[in-house]
Amino acid sequence: MYLMWNLKIFKTSLPLFISLTLCPLLHAEKIKLLDRYKYTDLMTKNYTELDDFVQEQDARAKAILDNEKSDLSLDERESEAVKILKKTLRMIFSRPDKDSMVQRILPDIRRRLTNLHSYDDTIEKLANECVYNIKSNKMAPVYISTCIFILENIMSEIKPTAKDNKVYKQIMSKIIEADLEVPRKVRSFRRMRGMFKTISPSETAKNIMGK
Repeated sequence: MYLMWNLKIFKTSLPLFISLTLCPLLHAEKIKLLDRYKYTDLMTKNYTELDDFVQEQDARAKAILDNEKSDLSLDERESEAVKILKKTLRMIFSRPDKDSMVQRILPDIRRRLTNLHSYDDTIEKLANECVYNIKSNKMAPVYISTCIFILENIMSEIKPTAKDNKVYKQIMSKIIEADLEVPRKVRSFRRMRGMFKTISPSETAKNIMGK
C-alpha cells in the first residue's frame, strides 16, 4: 500500500519536475543584438550560445559588405556593418571573463573590424561611453556594473600594447583622468550578483600604465 502510494506521487510529480528543470533549458532565450546588455544575463550563457550569436552577427555584417547590388555605396555598407559589429563587441565585453571566454569568442569580430580599419576606433568609442556612464551615475546598478566589466575586458585586451599603441594609450589616459569612483550601490550589486570584487577602472588603468 505504501509503495503504491509513493508510486502514485512519483507519477504525479514527474511532469512538474520535468517542466521545472528541463523546460527552462529547452526554451533558453537566445542572445539578441541590443544597444546595451546586462552582465547578469550573459553570465549564464555558455560557449555555444555566445559563439552562435557572434557567428550570426559576423555573417550579417559580411552579407551587407558583400551585397554589391545594394542601393548603398561601399562606404555606407561598411558603416552599417560596423554598427552591427560594434554591438556584437559590446556584448562580448559585457560578459564577466572569469572563465576566459572573451578570447574564445572575440577573434572573428576583431578580425572583421580590423579588416574594416575600425577595431581600435570601436574599442575607443565603447570605452568612452562606459567612462561617461560610470561618471554620470545615472543608470541602474546592473548597467553601471556592466560598463565596469566592459572597461575591464577592454583594458585586458589592449594591455600588451597599451604603452605603444597611440589609440590604446589614449584610452588608458582617459580612464585614468576620469578618476572613476564606483558607487556603493554598484559595489553591493556586484557583490550580491556574482561575488565580484570591485576595483575602480581608473586604478586598474594606472596599474597597467605604471602610474
